[in-house]
Amino acid sequence: MGNLYEYFAADTDDQAAAATQTPAGPVGAGGWDAIHGPGIEPSINLADLEEVLTGVSYEDIVGNPRASKTISGDEHCFVVTVTDRLHGTLAALPPDRIPIVAGEWSHAEEFDGAASPGDLAGFLSEFRALAERAAQRSQRLYCWVSL
Repeated sequence: MGNLYEYFAADTDDQAAAATQTPAGPVGAGGWDAIHGPGIEPSINLADLEEVLTGVSYEDIVGNPRASKTISGDEHCFVVTVTDRLHGTLAALPPDRIPIVAGEWSHAEEFDGAASPGDLAGFLSEFRALAERAAQRSQRLYCWVSL
């Protein structure tokens, strides 16, 4: 079994930290607005996505204090933050741009040529909808990670 990534919305960092108490993850536990993030690692892959969406340099993105900051858990299961800039940009992304963004994102070095633009577009569509719902509720985005 590989690493598991689930993206979800929460009101506060403290509320999001509670997701480490759900061994099934936010998707399996219910009660969370959450999506699966198959193979989409938050510290590298989301920085690549943010770079594609915003044009901000990778170095500036990973220097953001909310870029994959661990807020709870241990070395096997933890919750990290998603930057507010990525959240806002995703929430405002027009749906018809998703295939274009997915195509550009699929060329990120970290995917090593193994990322399908179609698969990434499917994830992006769900992630964009999650970001939009979270923005409407003044929530932030997080990632639950199980190694």
